[in-house]
Amino acid sequence: MGTIIATVIVLAAVGLAFIWTRSGNRKVGGKCSQNEGGCASCDDTSCIASRAVSKEDDTFASGKRYEAVFFDLDGTLLDTSLDLTAAVNVVRTHAGLESTDPERVMSELGRGVINLLYKFLPEGVSEEEFEGYYEEFRSYYREHAQDKTFAYEGMRPLLESLKNAGYKIAVITNKNDEIAKVLTKAYFPGLVDFTLGRTKLFKKPDPAMMRMAMSELETEPEKVLYVGDSEVDHKFAADSGTDLVLVSWGFRKRSELEELGSVCIVDDAQGILDQCMG
Repeated sequence: MGTIIATVIVLAAVGLAFIWTRSGNRKVGGKCSQNEGGCASCDDTSCIASRAVSKEDDTFASGKRYEAVFFDLDGTLLDTSLDLTAAVNVVRTHAGLESTDPERVMSELGRGVINLLYKFLPEGVSEEEFEGYYEEFRSYYREHAQDKTFAYEGMRPLLESLKNAGYKIAVITNKNDEIAKVLTKAYFPGLVDFTLGRTKLFKKPDPAMMRMAMSELETEPEKVLYVGDSEVDHKFAADSGTDLVLVSWGFRKRSELEELGSVCIVDDAQGILDQCMG
């Protein structure tokens, strides 16, 4: 009898030890047991510590440096120089001036239409006269903004790659907000999450534009890369606290961009991924 009792006690002890050992890395009551191992050896998929963090779960845990890429429009995504020059020349003809060329117009782009028109209208033009020229420009350009405009080589595939990789994409430009939205949808349909153009309230380099875009897409300066092509974009990114890429195919010469100081400058769309997003 005593032998039987002793045998039962031993078996019970072994069973309890086995249960105690297994409880360290098994789910208990629908939850992963908490022990010194922190569930590291848990083979149940409900244990958080046993699952790798996916790229979709946390952008930065996946090794990405950014979670959003914001772009300038004119000179960065689109070459709008010919259509803008045509609109400027309509106004200059009305003002009794000779036509200008795209090179001159390109050198003044990036600071908004009002600045552009003042550069190509006679000195001393009255405010009333300017308003008339401005409306003429807007009316013509609204109807002809897509006549000769085209996306720079590689930019649409780039946006597609970024979109597929889960990046948030925005366009922030000094082009009129209404026209900016039209062009973004026409040339990059379904690829841009938010577009913001110049309004009466603000224009680049006012960082309020960046804050509005970041708020809309729920991101922060250190998680945003801004891509532009001019000194205006350089100041805009600096004042907004974001990293910057400048493209050499836009409305400024590479030598002009290099004079702005230490910044990532690229010569093709792929360079944005290879040189500036590592």
